This record gives sequence, structure tokens and C-alpha cells, in this order.
Amino acid sequence: MKLTFIAKEYMLPAFLTLSVKYYLSKYVVITRNDYSEIFYLDNDGEIEREYGKKFFSKKENYNSFIKDLEEKITYSKEFRENFLVEKNIEKKKLIDFFFDSLSKFSIVELQYMKTEEYYFKDLTYGGEVSKEDIELIGKLRLGLREEAEKFFDCLEDIAKVIEETFFLGAGDLFYYKISEIKELLTGKVVEDSKVLARRKMFVVVFDKNEIKMLED
Repeated sequence: MKLTFIAKEYMLPAFLTLSVKYYLSKYVVITRNDYSEIFYLDNDGEIEREYGKKFFSKKENYNSFIKDLEEKITYSKEFRENFLVEKNIEKKKLIDFFFDSLSKFSIVELQYMKTEEYYFKDLTYGGEVSKEDIELIGKLRLGLREEAEKFFDCLEDIAKVIEETFFLGAGDLFYYKISEIKELLTGKVVEDSKVLARRKMFVVVFDKNEIKMLED
């Protein structure tokens, strides 16, 4: 099995890594010691490089991409400005609110991941898109990352309310799968031993359209 490093991020929760597929290729996310490392699986990002080379050779595609970046920054700002976790909210509404917010966050996060350097590694300049054009993407990427981090703070606020409502340990929800969060409404919680094991390390593999967590 060949792993090619993509990025290292502060800990990506299990429910987030299992909610959206970020790359075109197969890849794996290894989370341990409060950090997540992302690797291409059995490739070196050639699919992303080829896609980026073809996509960004056209000014029309580039302009559309810039528009998408700017819209996602505005989208995140508008969400945060109107964000509020109701006090004493009914349990089902709380869980629904969490998943609705997670879905909206995933839209922002997915756009951010499309700005990873692998999409731009094989670009050639001198045609419709210039080096300065691509540098603008880099600047917008920083703005989108800042927004994504602030948006994620909102998800953390909801997660804390869920943990208090369902009597979970502090930070435990970060180690819950999506299906396990839904099962909280049935009174089922993840065993402490399993949460502890995931706190030490968990691995999520993305293979084509399949996303799965590897566990003992």
C-alpha cells in the first residue's frame, strides 16, 4: 500500500471525515494525537493534477471557480451571522440542526479542499490563465480557510450542547460516526472503550464512492 502525503490538519472529527469525499482519487485520513494526516492511497495525486491542468487551462472555468470561492466565503459569513443554538431545544430538533449545519459546513469545506496544491502542480502558463490568476486563488483560499475555521466553531458549539443533552463526555461527539449520532435519539451511545480507542487513533478510507472507518 502506497501513501502520498497531502496535508496535515488539526483533528478532523469522525463525523466530518465520514460526511463528504474531498478528492477525486482514493485517499485515507489517519487521525491521532489531535491531528489528522491525509494521504493519497496507491497514487500520487495524478488524477487531481490532470484534472487541474485541463480545468484551469480555460479562462471560463477559472472565472467560475473564482466566483464559487467568493460565494462560499459569503455563504459562510451569512451562516455565522445568523447562527444561534436554542436553549432547551427538543432533542430531535437539536440533532436535525446539527446535521443541517454539518451539511452546510461540508459545502464550504469541499470548496476549500478543491484549492489544494495538487490541482495546480502541473499547470502551464502563457495561455488563457496566468500565474497571477492562480495566485488570486491562493489569496482566496486563505480567506476561505479562515471562514471555514469560524464556521467549524459553530459546529463545536452545537456538539457541546449535544454532549450535555445526551450526557456524553466532553469532546466525545468528535469520535462518533454519523449513524451513531443519529442513534443517540434511540438512547444508544458508543461504548466508552470504543471512544477511547478512537481518541488514540482512527482511520477513514475513501475508495471510489465508499467511505469507511477501519476499526479492530
